[in-house]
Amino acid sequence: MNIGQLLREYRFHAGFTQKEMAAGIIPESFYSRVERGTREIDAKDLVRLLEAHRFDVATFFRRLSKSDKSYFETESQIVFAMNTKNIARIHEIEDELQKEGVTPPKWLEFRLKLASAWITHSSKEVSPAMQDKIKKLIINENWDRTSFYFLSQAVILMNIDDAKKLIESAYQAFYRKPSTDAPTLETIYFYHGD
Repeated sequence: MNIGQLLREYRFHAGFTQKEMAAGIIPESFYSRVERGTREIDAKDLVRLLEAHRFDVATFFRRLSKSDKSYFETESQIVFAMNTKNIARIHEIEDELQKEGVTPPKWLEFRLKLASAWITHSSKEVSPAMQDKIKKLIINENWDRTSFYFLSQAVILMNIDDAKKLIESAYQAFYRKPSTDAPTLETIYFYHGD
């Protein structure tokens, strides 16, 4: 897998357009050529892109090496188990990952805990440390699209007081700087119905 292919995979996974993925760091047309493999991106710009979207830089580069396993298939299995409310399958996936002896990326741990919480309607399996990590993923003084998305996904994992504070913060940020993209609007209207 090359850099362009992996960027494309990350972009699709996050639900971004090429313009959103370019994030004003590089021109959209240049980004498009990087994805297609017809241009090479400077390392500094690549790191800035990854950081702008809160993608883990080290994980990105590990995935470029042939020795790293792609976890996107595993995530598809998690989503399917979540949608079919199959908690036994979620636990099987956790066991399979443990048997491999490799620490999965944080985003995959997050997806597993999210699936468990949605299926069981409980955040009992989510440690306080994991809840803190999730809050750090969400909290963003600019409340960008990624923050709104993570909030909509992770609110079930939080205690009620933390969820209320984050939702109120997101709501206030939205009204300071309204956004018209669908994920942001869905999150805001879901929680406030305006």
